[in-house]
Amino acid sequence: MNFVEYLERSAERFPDKVVLIRDEQEVTYSELLRDVNRFGNALASVGIGPGDKVALMMNNRPEFVVVYYGTAKIGATVVLVNTLLKKDEIKYILEDSGCRILVANETGAREFADAAGEIPAIERVICTDLVDGTTLFSDFISGQPEELETYDADPDDVPEIKYTSGTTGTPKGVMHTHRNITIFAETVTGMNDLSEADRAMLFLPLYHGFGDMCCLHPTLRNGASMVLQDPLDLQRIFEDIDRYKCTSLPGVPAFFFMMCQFPDADKYDMSSLRFCAGGGQSMPREVTDEFEEKFGCVILEGYGLTESTAGTASNALDKPRKVGSVGLPLPCIEVKIFDDDNNEVAQGERGEIVIKGDLNMKGYLNKPEETEEVMKGGWLHTGDIGMFDEDGYLYIVDRKKEMIITSGENVYPSEIEGTLYGHPAIGQVAVVAAPDPRRGEVPKAVVALKPGATLTEEELIDWCKERMAMFKVPRVVEFREGLPVGPTGKVAKKEL
Repeated sequence: MNFVEYLERSAERFPDKVVLIRDEQEVTYSELLRDVNRFGNALASVGIGPGDKVALMMNNRPEFVVVYYGTAKIGATVVLVNTLLKKDEIKYILEDSGCRILVANETGAREFADAAGEIPAIERVICTDLVDGTTLFSDFISGQPEELETYDADPDDVPEIKYTSGTTGTPKGVMHTHRNITIFAETVTGMNDLSEADRAMLFLPLYHGFGDMCCLHPTLRNGASMVLQDPLDLQRIFEDIDRYKCTSLPGVPAFFFMMCQFPDADKYDMSSLRFCAGGGQSMPREVTDEFEEKFGCVILEGYGLTESTAGTASNALDKPRKVGSVGLPLPCIEVKIFDDDNNEVAQGERGEIVIKGDLNMKGYLNKPEETEEVMKGGWLHTGDIGMFDEDGYLYIVDRKKEMIITSGENVYPSEIEGTLYGHPAIGQVAVVAAPDPRRGEVPKAVVALKPGATLTEEELIDWCKERMAMFKVPRVVEFREGLPVGPTGKVAKKEL
């Protein structure tokens, strides 16, 4: 079982069909498979094979798909890296995963190259653009054979690792298997009646579970096509949906809110959209109602986490939809609600959402204890509080853990606090969630300074911007004389 077979079958059926569109660039299925084979052969020519790690840090462009599928085709593992991360964050991932080859576009190549320069195991950095100290992507694959046999992978082999703060602690490498990817792609296909006639608009990052699991793999499985775009270019997204007659649009609540507020929205024809997929955080009812009234297209809200291959429950086209619910559990898994003693609660009662089935990750890379902790008794403990209604629809009520979700990105307060304590003026700090109308919530830092120290909100935010990804940077800073603490001396966040 190797999920790359999706691409091979679709290229055989639709060799001249355009599969990827980015700006004015169009790539057919046969062209994509050719470059996937060339990249896989290039990796093999420098000694990369089954089990080796290749890091990929790139925005949405065709080369991302080439690297992802080319790496998996030879049995190696692609390690997906968020393009917003900074040098130290990247270095942690590269060292923890043991990557030998790095691939980036100009957006992340300099940070990538700087981090790689401090890790002896890194053999080369490949870049789609001309960047000093890197190998040009086109040169790397030039002259390589256009045929390549697909590695016969075991269903439980790991072709992909995503790093996430997860449900606890510091970033962890979530290992996804070929089984995870293929079963989820088949499930998404069935729920939304996907076919070769579909064309997805994807602005969500391909390195994110919403992008690759919910969109990329189902697209290639079904011989469909995909328009790639960047999340900040809202006008171009509208233009491309109209121009290419896109049929689906995945997004987070903040994006649908921005679409509703876009002043020129009425200039574009959105009638080709069959459905939109909403996730990443809770979808406000007001946003759903306004969007559907304005654009005449339903938003199917769903719920998942990286540890469950981005899928747990969803509203679907083939089932009644309940606005406010994240839908029914996916048919390939079991979802239950447990109390604190790991006993199932009655229908309508609240408890922790737990998951069992073929979408659960293989585990956290290099972290057996953390894996065992989150996978108690074979059930993935999500850290989210939910409940089922009388029809079996799942509702997200609260979070058991302190993780913040901002515009679909997971942010763990302890990670930010660890960085903030490195500032010489800070004596105490706690990071909590603050509500935000566009992002759902944002990190807020509550700070007590050391005696005699001075620091402004602007100075601290600028300091953070140099040391962490923008989505982790506190958007609000509150200064206090001291922070409330409990009997053990730990900051009492519930009071804050």
